[in-house]
Amino acid sequence: HREHLGRTKRRILAEKLGIVREGTPLAAQLASRALVAQAAEWCARAGAPFHSVGEETSTSLVELSPERMSVRVRTRRRDYGVLETRMIGRAQMRNLATAVTALELFQKAGHAPRIDAAALRRGISSAFLAGRFQSVASSPRVIIDVSHNEESYLAALETLRRISPPERTTIVFGALAHKELGAFPARSLAAAREIIVTALRDPRSASAERLGRDFGGARAHTGMRAGVRIARGVGDAVRAARRRSGPLDTILIMGSHV
Repeated sequence: HREHLGRTKRRILAEKLGIVREGTPLAAQLASRALVAQAAEWCARAGAPFHSVGEETSTSLVELSPERMSVRVRTRRRDYGVLETRMIGRAQMRNLATAVTALELFQKAGHAPRIDAAALRRGISSAFLAGRFQSVASSPRVIIDVSHNEESYLAALETLRRISPPERTTIVFGALAHKELGAFPARSLAAAREIIVTALRDPRSASAERLGRDFGGARAHTGMRAGVRIARGVGDAVRAARRRSGPLDTILIMGSHV
């Protein structure tokens, strides 16, 4: 939504901080010290307590599989030990830290009953977001991810590389025409042996030919040997990926969802 919020993270954050209200704590997971300072200054002027999740809550990855992730979580108030979640990837680790921080703030303000560690563990274990790096089939493993901007594309690739080596990986990709791909085509070529691009069944979709040029250009520029193929539709792309994959391979279907 950069066309509405601004082209830089500082401008986008300034728009998001419009929700701040006097006396109401704000918990935020921000990517840099500069953004943390910006949010802290804004909240100080508004009279709202600010909590930087990255500074107040620590997380460390214990184990990651295609279906589950174990994360050690510790806040300034409590050590929660190892928590398991069905939502995987470093982005979900940050989301988990934010959720735990927010729950503690609700409890401190008296807006939520005290929840013991066992109840928190059960809740996090059962929470799930369909379509967020979700395994839907095996042999070969098929994963769907509804990433729809450069940041989420790259986050999905980071998770993908943790569970599947490039030589056993195929990516199926489609996107709306206005989406900015940024570094994604070049990074994807390093994460898979083949990229299959296709148009979506939506008039706003980027054409398969345009995506083919984007990924083909990245291939020529980087010298990566991963293949780039064009498919006539999502169904054809998925079928081609399955035909060309072995039982131990992984297919990641990602991009815009319409």
